[in-house]
Amino acid sequence: MRAFQLIIILIITLIVITMSMTKRLVVWFRNDLRIHDNILLTSAINEGSKFDEVVCLYCFDPRHFKKTKYGNNKCDKFRTKFLIESVDDLRRNLEGLGCKLVVAYEQPESIIPVIVSSSLSSLVLVQKELTSEEKNVESKVSENIQKLSNNSKLKLIDNDSRLYKVIPYKDMSMIPDTFTPFKEKVEKTSKVEDILASLQLGQLPNSIGVSIGNTCSDKYLPTLNTLISFDDNSSDDSNSKKGVMVFKGGEVEGKTRLKSWMFDNDNLKNYFNVRNGMLGESYSSKFSPWLALGCLSPRLIYHEAKRYERERISNKSTYWLIFELIWRDFFRCLCVKYGNNVFKIGGAKNIMKPWSSNEEHVSRWKNGITGYPLVDANMRELLHTGWMRYYYYPIINIVIIKIIAIVIAGDRMLQVF
Repeated sequence: MRAFQLIIILIITLIVITMSMTKRLVVWFRNDLRIHDNILLTSAINEGSKFDEVVCLYCFDPRHFKKTKYGNNKCDKFRTKFLIESVDDLRRNLEGLGCKLVVAYEQPESIIPVIVSSSLSSLVLVQKELTSEEKNVESKVSENIQKLSNNSKLKLIDNDSRLYKVIPYKDMSMIPDTFTPFKEKVEKTSKVEDILASLQLGQLPNSIGVSIGNTCSDKYLPTLNTLISFDDNSSDDSNSKKGVMVFKGGEVEGKTRLKSWMFDNDNLKNYFNVRNGMLGESYSSKFSPWLALGCLSPRLIYHEAKRYERERISNKSTYWLIFELIWRDFFRCLCVKYGNNVFKIGGAKNIMKPWSSNEEHVSRWKNGITGYPLVDANMRELLHTGWMRYYYYPIINIVIIKIIAIVIAGDRMLQVF
């Protein structure tokens, strides 16, 4: 009889514990640091009614800020500062909508299982990425949270960082290796979708903060000095006044740049004629830093350009901005087609050549003292400001590959900015 009573007590205790555990939705931000036109937040709204609470999360992955075997920081000071500002801006924007943003300085596959462990069941939403490092992290997160419970899982949302969400190819292996046929087919058969509705106050379930140790909470935000170590030959000059403009991260700043460049200063109408300049802030849009972290949606830029055409003028310049957004789609598709080959010494087509590795030449190239004025000017701008006009990338690469003939150090130098 006593054994029966103990079993009943145990069952009741388990029921009470189970009832006290909640269903938790985790919204994991990566390169989608915005409220507007965000498929991740739209998916969270659609899933929200199934859960008791939501945790919005961003992870500063320590691996992104370490030195590589080539001697450079994987993510250097200018990009890191911009990223910190962007995450801080996302936190403020979410707070204005009644949501807290938990920020962690931890590997996602380590901290996310801890966040979901106290829940009865959980769903982690994240936009899937295209390249191997990000995909490996996705796999580890999925594996680790499923070890905790069969009721916890990772759901990958189709990445919407392209201008065209739907590409007219059945398989990415069919993507052409040259841009023009890709552009022509996409423009002919695909449509740029409308902007998704932004998150509104009260659309997500109870948003909670989480505090785990000293490096994970809804109050925590790492500093630049936490993420980047400065040696004797460098310093925190991430606010360099040598740049043509101040790049500040975040959705608010990205939208401000879009409005001021396109409408307030009316620069779009002349863009084609001045786009390859080097001096000043207005010859190019300089939207790329905000696009790279998802602070600006490419579709927002497209629809604003179309509004500009309706309200002011439609010409080759207005089209050219859209044309360059299609270039961006093309390169993202090539990354899917060729996978890790795009990062390897043989390139996408695995063409092997006898590369040299002269450290003096590498140093002269990095510091802008090659003796080629155009190359040196651009490399110094990159070194001191973190910015260089994309038009000059092929030119400086010709020097590093064809003349100095050092490929690895050159690729790594460009990746960190």
